[in-house]
Amino acid sequence: MPNIKFRASLVAALGLSLGVRIHHAQSLGNSGSLRGSVVDPSGALIASASVRLESRLNSVRRESSSDDGGAFQFNGLPFASYELIVAAAGFQAYSQSISIASAVPMTVKISLSLAGSSTSIQVVEQSAQAIQLSPTAQGTLDKNLLDRLPVQNQATGLSEMVTRSTPGVAADGNGFAHPLGEHADTSIAIDNQPITDQQAKIFSNQLSAAIVETMEVITGAPPAEFGDKTSLIMNVTTQSGLGKQKPSGSISSQYGSFGTWSQGATLGVGSARWGSFTALSSGASGRFLDTPEFLPLHDHGNSQSIFERLDAQPTETDTFHLNLSAARSWFQTPNTFDSQDLGQDQRSQIRSFNRSRLDTPDQSQHALYVQSVYSFRPFAIFPFCKSAF
Repeated sequence: MPNIKFRASLVAALGLSLGVRIHHAQSLGNSGSLRGSVVDPSGALIASASVRLESRLNSVRRESSSDDGGAFQFNGLPFASYELIVAAAGFQAYSQSISIASAVPMTVKISLSLAGSSTSIQVVEQSAQAIQLSPTAQGTLDKNLLDRLPVQNQATGLSEMVTRSTPGVAADGNGFAHPLGEHADTSIAIDNQPITDQQAKIFSNQLSAAIVETMEVITGAPPAEFGDKTSLIMNVTTQSGLGKQKPSGSISSQYGSFGTWSQGATLGVGSARWGSFTALSSGASGRFLDTPEFLPLHDHGNSQSIFERLDAQPTETDTFHLNLSAARSWFQTPNTFDSQDLGQDQRSQIRSFNRSRLDTPDQSQHALYVQSVYSFRPFAIFPFCKSAF
């Protein structure tokens, strides 16, 4: 019976989504990409040139090198101003200011001058782009920092990252991050798709922390594009396989007290025109939720999630981006000593599905978020389905 009701509710939600009108957005996506080539004065391609892209405002720093065809590529760049620095043996270093403000890919061609024996002193005016003119209190967490943050529970990895790295955010019950202000106004935007559900383990499933490339955390005066939110906003850019000529990934495994374990794996593969990034995570614990007693009584739980991001850039101005994800968690409701004595057995199960698509340059954006939640009790089942667009 639960499976029949679950399928019926999912079909109904998907059916309703067919009537959603495609809308035009002012700003598609929350990140851009940069691709380019490095040549010498004669126009010959330069291989193995060092390419660095960094921003003094949001602490994002990316490093790469040109391939055998002199090409390089950076993806998942938060909107900001950057300094592009290129160097190669036998050539003068090159620097250029780059502004990433659109999901449409930017292309540059770098021509390096031959290194000379003369010495020159160049005096330039300091760029005004280093001045932060926005009144918003925010910070950007790059993958270099996120990889060093400890995550105790994969089911609440995003909340733990924010709690451990953002001032004014405190850890709350069941993995929830409690910011200054109204906690009900917290919003998570995954590749510009807003998800405003409560993010504690008892209410919903979070995506794996392994999918994050960069995360902009806004803690005060949110911009107008986030609506009437007055509290914490997490603007997440996910990892992409676009531009990864060689497959790369990771495997992780953890084990701790209370029979707690977690496992995860990621794989990114692609080329200059397409990319695929996949992340899998699973975990379980004998103390899944916070307990009312010192000892965990009736507190087992487990969670699983899968995420897939597909990218395609068939031309210099066309971009296709598709996110697919699914997550499930099952857990017992912790007992007190009295309820344990009476044999109380309450359990819950949460299933989440997510699909979002981004196309440019026709300025159409499609997004669908569907979540189904089941609460299982000894003599009653209460299913419901919720969809937001």
